[in-house]
Amino acid sequence: MSEGASKDQGLLIDLLTRMLDCSRDMLALLDSNFCFVLVNQGYADMFGQPRAYFPGTSMETAFGHNPDHYQAAVKPLLEASKAGADQLFEQWFDVPGLGSFYLELRYLPLKDSADKVSHIVVVCRDRTDIVRSIEALQKSEQMLKRTEHIAKLGGWFFDVATGDMQWTDEMYAIHEVDRDFITSPSNSEQFMTPEDVGRVRRELEIALSGTPTSLTSRMVTAKGVPKWVRSISFPVFQDGRVEKLEGMLQDITDLMELQIGMERALRSLESHKHILDKHAILAITDTSGTFKHVNDKFLEISEYTREQLVGQHHSLMRTAIHQEEFYDQLWNSISKGQVWQGEISRKSRSGRIFWLYSTIVPLKDGLGNIEEYISVSTDLTELKLTEASLRRAQKMEAIGQLSGGIAHDFNNLLGIVVGNVELAELQIAQDHPALEPLENARNAALRGSVLTRRLLNFSRQSPLQSSVLDINRVLSGLDVLISKSLTALISVEMRLDPMIG
Repeated sequence: MSEGASKDQGLLIDLLTRMLDCSRDMLALLDSNFCFVLVNQGYADMFGQPRAYFPGTSMETAFGHNPDHYQAAVKPLLEASKAGADQLFEQWFDVPGLGSFYLELRYLPLKDSADKVSHIVVVCRDRTDIVRSIEALQKSEQMLKRTEHIAKLGGWFFDVATGDMQWTDEMYAIHEVDRDFITSPSNSEQFMTPEDVGRVRRELEIALSGTPTSLTSRMVTAKGVPKWVRSISFPVFQDGRVEKLEGMLQDITDLMELQIGMERALRSLESHKHILDKHAILAITDTSGTFKHVNDKFLEISEYTREQLVGQHHSLMRTAIHQEEFYDQLWNSISKGQVWQGEISRKSRSGRIFWLYSTIVPLKDGLGNIEEYISVSTDLTELKLTEASLRRAQKMEAIGQLSGGIAHDFNNLLGIVVGNVELAELQIAQDHPALEPLENARNAALRGSVLTRRLLNFSRQSPLQSSVLDINRVLSGLDVLISKSLTALISVEMRLDPMIG
């Protein structure tokens, strides 16, 4: 080759190298022996070598860091390319010092005038970002499908011009139909309840007019399963006109059943609360014993207003009837989460003592910690008063029985005394000095007999007899008896009113 031709070839190679450097691809030119003729900077960087390293170096040598890969993957492609066939190869590669890259490799044979392959062009393109974007998109689609499945949320698209309608996978699952089901607004109506068809049509007309809609309705799937669904539609505009509708359909059956159950439970709770408020004395305190809520029955018996009680400690209504140990035991029980039941006295605002039979229940949160105490009580005050009256009556009955027995025996003794006095009076003269003491003794015995009859009346052992009593006569009869019973230092003077007798 002449010096001029060699110089021209050098200029051509230099120009070609510069052109290769302008490409974003990693490029290399190999001869038929798979040795590098030239590479651009990107290709050199991929191997982590300077560009001067490559001319005259074989591909096998360049893969010295991974000979197994060269023998298994690269060499067969080079051989096939040398045979005249274009080769395409894609794979993840670990580039020393740069990390992992997804590369698309093309081996393109160049033929000479004799139709023989003289060179092979290697085009290496970095597809890492594209592949990772595709993988991220696929993961997003998978996550979206999982989310749709978990949320029971399907998507639909309706082309206003063509009338075509498309469903996502979850839409088919919600309706329990196969993929060959023909989707359209009219076909969707077969799953709606008769009373909801008109509502859905009106919502569709509103959406077609350009206003987003939201509707909760009922449906029946292809397998006859009733469901609650929420449908949301969004109009998509083109040149000021609604071109498409995009929407979502969510199966909210579980949510609606939960809501219906909660509403039913709330109504039941309100009924129970109403019954408690009408028939029981109710109070709620926090864990320190401070009133948080009291019902009207509590206010009525305590004589406080709600404003005066809420925020106050329950000790405001303590009485001295119970010892401190009583309150300590009560508090110790409920603070351990145990239910306490028993009788307890309380003091009203006016100081009146009233009695309650209370059940105090600790209310706990989801972690088992006590949040508050609820006390449900009944008024025992009247029962306590009745019990006290009964005890007094029982005591009086016992006293009556005792006095009745004594009076009966004493009356017998008095009968003997009166009889003997009367016999003595018959046996002595009328002017005998002992006659007057005997008469006094007889009168005293008769008055004792009257007293015993009163005791028997008290004990209900003899019938009651009413009579007019001369007070002056009774007192005059007692004059001598009383005088004999007193010492000389005491004198008795009676002033009787004749009008009384």
